Amino acid sequence: MFGNFFKTEYAYFMKYYLYFIVLFCITTYVNLYVSKETTDIKIFEINKVCFYMFFLFLLIIINDILDTPIMFLKKFLFIILFSLLFVYIANYFIIKYSKQTFNKTLLYAVGASIIIYILFIIGIYFLISSKGIKYSDPLYLQFNYGIYVNISFFIFTALYFLFLRHSEKLLDWNTFLGNLIGPIIFGLLFLFYVFCLIIYFAIKSKFITKIQSLNTVIVLICIIIFLSLIQGYFFMEGLANVCNNKSLVEERDKSNLVELLNWLLFLSILFILWVDDSRKWNQLEYFLYVVVSIFIIMCLGYYSSIYPSISLLSLWGFIEWTILSWFNTHDTWNSFNFMLMNTKYNLIQK
Repeated sequence: MFGNFFKTEYAYFMKYYLYFIVLFCITTYVNLYVSKETTDIKIFEINKVCFYMFFLFLLIIINDILDTPIMFLKKFLFIILFSLLFVYIANYFIIKYSKQTFNKTLLYAVGASIIIYILFIIGIYFLISSKGIKYSDPLYLQFNYGIYVNISFFIFTALYFLFLRHSEKLLDWNTFLGNLIGPIIFGLLFLFYVFCLIIYFAIKSKFITKIQSLNTVIVLICIIIFLSLIQGYFFMEGLANVCNNKSLVEERDKSNLVELLNWLLFLSILFILWVDDSRKWNQLEYFLYVVVSIFIIMCLGYYSSIYPSISLLSLWGFIEWTILSWFNTHDTWNSFNFMLMNTKYNLIQK
């Protein structure tokens, strides 16, 4: 009986889901721990970008899982992503309130993730397996495939983040020399992961073939030059941090604000592109257009001068906003009025 169970798709799913949860736990735990413990603002910022690169890798896994349209697949994937959110929240609170060493706290985090795994594996059994083998097995098979083809790079990613943590600890000299060398070494490690991720994606997408070998070499040389320029930026930033000697709390607050502004600008650009394709705006879209207009103008005219790193997104957002405002004058020029009158107007029209 048990022998047959361990050969089922659900049993394989339990195994691969456990790998997925534990590896995700280790990676996010190390990222959160470094963000909390580092005393160098540049390492703090690079560490956040490392998490975004890891998020891109997760999107590759999700894309593999969604490769074949299956009934209930989106619902099933939503449950999986919801469990990851619980793991991330558990890691956050464990790091925030635990006073133990890194290794002990990591064990607590892994233990918490296993508890979350058990709860969700039971929930998935009742929510998915109860629909019958006809519907559940294809879902489990699709998930198992997505993890199986990416498990090697996922293990590499978890080991890489652990290595980042030990590198950050070794580079934490609390001296001017440490503040100069630390971001450079950490930046090199970050660029190494980006390079590995690009190569992995190229091989996985079959962009690299024997016929295209020359093009591949040229592209990789261009990437190396580009990453070298970024590494030079890390060096200059490390040198600037040594000269400025600002407080870590102040620099972290500034970094978090810049990150928030970048995300809001990115979402504003997505909104502008969305309404640009919308034939008829609703009242919420008129309201959001007014808010986004004020925000983009403030970013371009005020925040860009204080935080130059948001200048590119600010300019991009302003260009998209100008195009939308110029070619859709009926909605944009009357957006404030329609924002207040649109509900009543729609009732009259009906």
